[in-house]
Amino acid sequence: MKQYTKYVRKSLAVSMPVSAFLFIISGIITDLNRGGSLSFEQYGFTKMALASLIIGLGFGLPTALYANDKLSPLLASVLHFGTGTVVMVAAGIFAGWIPTEKGLLPALIMVAAEIALAALIWFFSWRHYQKLARQMNERLKTREN
Repeated sequence: MKQYTKYVRKSLAVSMPVSAFLFIISGIITDLNRGGSLSFEQYGFTKMALASLIIGLGFGLPTALYANDKLSPLLASVLHFGTGTVVMVAAGIFAGWIPTEKGLLPALIMVAAEIALAALIWFFSWRHYQKLARQMNERLKTREN
């Protein structure tokens, strides 16, 4: 149990700041695109900030799956990405990022964009950890020789 707790803490220490950072960047881009007239109604900012943190939890908490030796890395990745994506879409609807009121096509386009962004972030994380694993294996080989 300690292993999972430690794993989750480390993961949340990464996922929460990443989600907050992406929220801030998207807010800056939106503000610049609107010529400095970004405004919120009906707790819009609060909903978006909470959604951002929930997305961080949605992608951070399932990383504990990787510490389970009974799951293959592929299955853990699919479950991790699937859980995070479902949470992200639900949070996007809650925050108003997915324009459900404008019809199916605009909503699907935004869902696809969110999934593409999540896949991009996941891909770069995967590459980073593969590089670390390769470096660790090389160090082990040099110690054996």
